[in-house]
Amino acid sequence: MKRCWATILYIILGLQALNANADDTVTDDKKETMKKLYYDGIDLYEKQQYVAAAQAFRELIELSNRDAYYFNLAECEYARKRFDLALEAFNIYLTNVGEKVAHQRRARAEEIMKEARTAVGYVNLEETDSVALWIDDEYRGDTPLRRPVALLPGEHTVILRQNANELFKTHITVEPGKIVQVKRPARPLSEETIQPKPQLKAPVSKTNTNTDAMHAERETRKTSPLKNVGIVTASIGGAVLISALVTGKLALSKSSQLEDNCDGKKGCAQSNKDLYETADNLTSATNVLLITGGVLAITGVILAVAGHKRTKSGEKISVGTTPIFGTATMGVAFHGSF
Repeated sequence: MKRCWATILYIILGLQALNANADDTVTDDKKETMKKLYYDGIDLYEKQQYVAAAQAFRELIELSNRDAYYFNLAECEYARKRFDLALEAFNIYLTNVGEKVAHQRRARAEEIMKEARTAVGYVNLEETDSVALWIDDEYRGDTPLRRPVALLPGEHTVILRQNANELFKTHITVEPGKIVQVKRPARPLSEETIQPKPQLKAPVSKTNTNTDAMHAERETRKTSPLKNVGIVTASIGGAVLISALVTGKLALSKSSQLEDNCDGKKGCAQSNKDLYETADNLTSATNVLLITGGVLAITGVILAVAGHKRTKSGEKISVGTTPIFGTATMGVAFHGSF
């Protein structure tokens, strides 16, 4: 019965608030939307769907811009045991509506607030900048705060945001009747906060033009194709020479083994024929590798030096390579314009 009379009172006072909003600046569609939100909130409250009812009254407050509906919002939050949000809504209601609050509503608000204060703790944020305060993914207003924010006892996550950017985040533990102080660390100077001194533009002169030409010349040097080909060729020649050293060492080893197996007067046995052929092949391969590697190494050095000098003078260089294969020859032919 008590709930029924309270609901009737809320409807009467709510309709009075709606009628107070009925001026010439409010369109008919907006009036209908506000009435629907109000009756939806009352209906959801009666069905004990307190979360949905609170959401309806929040939308009504935003649309109507009237603080009187904070009373309805506070009742919804109190009904779902969110004493922190109920206390916050009642504080806004009594502060902003002031002397216009009906006696019965003031008594009801003060009764619930007295109960809620014993069940909540608080967080006080020492922040002078205007940033958005989010606690446990719920928006709780902008800083600076008028008063400490009420919270249910337990663990909470406090986040400060500005333009969707997270500025500060911390975790706190709240106890009933106690206040947790939170202060954001001092921000280091950044590029945005440091104002650079104005710089005078230097007049364009021949010296600047010459400097630009020097930079362009350096860039040209870096991309010399002839110099790059020379370096690669010399590297290949070096690798071939190393291979010649390996095969030469193996040839000497086989030759030494052949001398040990053969008698100077009687000659070599037929069984040493394979060893002889292996030593002979290794010797031939070593000679070929030495000649090829030497030619490639020398050619690569010449090309690299020529490329460096030509690029330094700023001339355009075009270089190409053509592989050569024959029955007894193998190599690379270089051609180009210098």
